[in-house]
Amino acid sequence: MELEPTPVQIGEPFRCWECGSPDQGGMFLIIDHSPLEAYTDHVYYMRLACGHNPRCVRLGDAIAPLRPLDRSIDENLASVREGLAHLAKAVPPDQQNQEPVSKIVYLLVAGRISPQTAINQLRGLVRTNEPFLPARLPVIEQTWR
Repeated sequence: MELEPTPVQIGEPFRCWECGSPDQGGMFLIIDHSPLEAYTDHVYYMRLACGHNPRCVRLGDAIAPLRPLDRSIDENLASVREGLAHLAKAVPPDQQNQEPVSKIVYLLVAGRISPQTAINQLRGLVRTNEPFLPARLPVIEQTWR
């Protein structure tokens, strides 16, 4: 019997695996004094209004679903390790992190950030210690005949 391939989503905004409801800004699980503590940067919980399982394994901006947290710690560890291995194999390293400008635009379109927040984030990407210098475009001479 062949198993279905584990689905993968790359780039926010993420959506519920079952119904497509949008993630309203998830979070990483902070786990103290647990064997899962080593994976705090990879266990991600979507914030879903639909109530479906929000638990995911995350590698950069790529996620795959994890089974609900109702198993033994060894089963949970194995599930997270398998999920990370799957993501590492399924998503090329250059696609694991979404390009910053695209991420801002996608979050704006999804309603996860306000237009002003998007503008501020875009401005933050171009801020440097040097004064802004406009791009030097080639001069196009017009000839009037």
